[in-house]
Amino acid sequence: METRKVQITGRSTYVISLPKTWVNKVNIKNGDSIGMIPRSDGTLLINPKLTEQGEKISDELTKKINIDFQNMDEVMREFIGVYLAGNNIIEMENKKIISKDMRQKIRDISQNLMGIEIIDESINSITVKDLLNVSDFSIVKGVKRMYIITRAMHKDALKALNSRDKELAEDVESRDNDVDKLYWLIGKQFNLILKDVFFADKMGVKPQEALSFLLTARAIERIADHATRLAKNSKTINEKTPLDNKIFEISNKTLEIFDDSMNAI
Repeated sequence: METRKVQITGRSTYVISLPKTWVNKVNIKNGDSIGMIPRSDGTLLINPKLTEQGEKISDELTKKINIDFQNMDEVMREFIGVYLAGNNIIEMENKKIISKDMRQKIRDISQNLMGIEIIDESINSITVKDLLNVSDFSIVKGVKRMYIITRAMHKDALKALNSRDKELAEDVESRDNDVDKLYWLIGKQFNLILKDVFFADKMGVKPQEALSFLLTARAIERIADHATRLAKNSKTINEKTPLDNKIFEISNKTLEIFDDSMNAI
């Protein structure tokens, strides 16, 4: 840590010098403007990438993924990991021609990540970009939206089980993708909040609060997975097979606990 002495010029101007190593690193030139944001804890944040209106100059973070020797599951894990890390542009490259199955897998993953669109494509590369401004999406509303979808999934899964309604069961399974999209988006927001204090300020969420929302979102996502599994299994049960009423009694109690937990947020 470096310290600097405060000097007074004139009657009301306080001056402090900036560390030369930092100035060179961020490429500040004579006459440049830098942003300063007073914090509630008494600290002062200095950022060379703020406009005169106080808006941060956005950086497009690009990440390249080499998919030469990776199978589809490995590509999926790395794709999602790079997305969660906050990268805006993801370039996937292969020295050879990307197979039809791999290309379709990348499209499927893109559809399961909110804001991701394919913007460029060739025989050996695919480039996707996050077109969503994640700071405009409330993390609190995202968690509550997950809750609303998941609760409805759970109730409909039970209806499908009770009536052996295969169409309703399949509808429940399809809604799991909506919950997953929100979960990955909240995960991305969490990582950006940890890395970028200006992003956290714009979101109006402290890192400790963001962690609580992420853990809540993870729990809801698991509940949605269980609802999906229940709906899927309901399609395999014979219509004449009797069902124990305790299944529905326990389920209703579970929903009450779920509701009480979400009302506490």
